Amino acid sequence: MPGGGMSGITVAGDAFTAYQALQKNKEHSFIVFKIQDEKTIIVAEKGDKSLTWDDLISRLPADNGAYVVYDLSYKAKSGAENTKPILITWAPDAAPIKVKMMYSSSKDSLKKALGQGLGIEIQANDLSDLDLNEIRQRQESRTIQIVNRFQVLFNNVPCNSKYLWTLVHCNSWNERILVI
Repeated sequence: MPGGGMSGITVAGDAFTAYQALQKNKEHSFIVFKIQDEKTIIVAEKGDKSLTWDDLISRLPADNGAYVVYDLSYKAKSGAENTKPILITWAPDAAPIKVKMMYSSSKDSLKKALGQGLGIEIQANDLSDLDLNEIRQRQESRTIQIVNRFQVLFNNVPCNSKYLWTLVHCNSWNERILVI
């Protein structure tokens, strides 16, 4: 895929396909991406649905960076179980400075290539940054904030048998459209 942002690092074409398989088809529990030859972000591993968070953590390199898209399960405000892919930038303290800088400066290229649908982003420099309960709480909190924004934005919109209203999802809250 063209475009490497400021870093000049591009994203391999199969990254989007792998992401769609995780996000829409629920074929994987996670995807690990790595920067190959300081040029391209590639899919390094696709985690089978049977693999757990601990399995993912055990696969992270101790002295090199990685990006991870993880299909996080969490509870919605309603109490229902939801899933949302989250993006983790793994840049461990033991990694060389150049590696940390490459991963930091190339993250936006990966996000752009993957498209919409990512939940929260995590910057992890050691295993303590990857506490699953804390990550779930952050995603749940973000979801509640979005619901609250929706309620504030559309508090005065009538919703009865004459009106059917829905929210059309766009790139940001500023671009959301109410259809009546």
